[in-house]
Order: sequence, then C-alpha cells, then structure tokens
Amino acid sequence: MEGNASRCYFSAFPYILDQSLWHWEGRNRRPPKDGINALLSFGYTLLERDVRIAIAGAGLDARLGFFHSNNGRKDSLVYDLMEPFRQPVIDRFILRLVNLGIFTPSDFEMRDGGCKMKLDALKQWFPRYEEYLDTPLQDFQGQSPKQYIRFRIEQFGMFVFIG
Repeated sequence: MEGNASRCYFSAFPYILDQSLWHWEGRNRRPPKDGINALLSFGYTLLERDVRIAIAGAGLDARLGFFHSNNGRKDSLVYDLMEPFRQPVIDRFILRLVNLGIFTPSDFEMRDGGCKMKLDALKQWFPRYEEYLDTPLQDFQGQSPKQYIRFRIEQFGMFVFIG
C-alpha cells in the first residue's frame, strides 16, 4: 500500500514543477537519475539524521520499529518516524527551492552512475536547509521544522511509555 500511495503522490509532481526546467519521470533512487530525485534523496538523508537525534533525545530505542522490519540491519523506528515528516518538511522545502529557481538543473551533474549536486549547489544547500529547519512556520503550529519533529517524536515516546 505504501508503494502505491507513493507512486500516486509523486505522479502529481509534473503539475507542481516548472516543466520547462525539470523533466520528471517519477521517483527513483540508489542512485537518483535527475536533480529533483537527488534533492529528495539528500533531503531524506538529512531528515533521517534529524529524526535519529529526536529519537535519542526522547529516550527511544531506534532499533525497535513498528512498520519497517526489525531485522537488526537498520534502525527501524527511524524509518517509521520519518514517514510523517517527508512531505511537510522535506518535499515542501525542495519544491520551494526549485520553483523559486534557487536550484536549477544546471546545479547537478551525472557522476558515479547517478545525479549529484555540484559543489557550489551543495554549498548553497546547507545554510538554506539549516535556516529552514530553524524558522518557525504556521504549518507547524508556530514551531520550526526541527522543533516540530522533536515535539512530535517526544509525544510519540510519551504515548508509548504512558499510553
């Protein structure tokens, strides 16, 4: 079901991207084949970091998830708790960057079998991402995305421990 929902969601991207700049053929990864997918993959990697930090701060065991398998090879809870933040935190940020022309296809290159950000674009990414994470937004009840992630994961932890 998750795969079907993901395909349906990403099928709307051509309608929200500037098609004169970006050619979207759907979500792909490992390695990403275009700039949008490279940004999504990179953004999700940084989201994983932020969720992992919030899980540790909430005193939860990252290895014990609910939806992703608990096979000892990955921290399942991290991947479970990333899901609710992908669209409102990462996808929203990336779509804003590309639709405002802050990142364009010229910021990417094919290298090592996949599409990657050029060094100059990467240098732009980090300060913009950190500023975005620290900026209070109405959609997150006046909290910054970073605060919102931590708050929601702390709430989850209290629910698990207290019920």
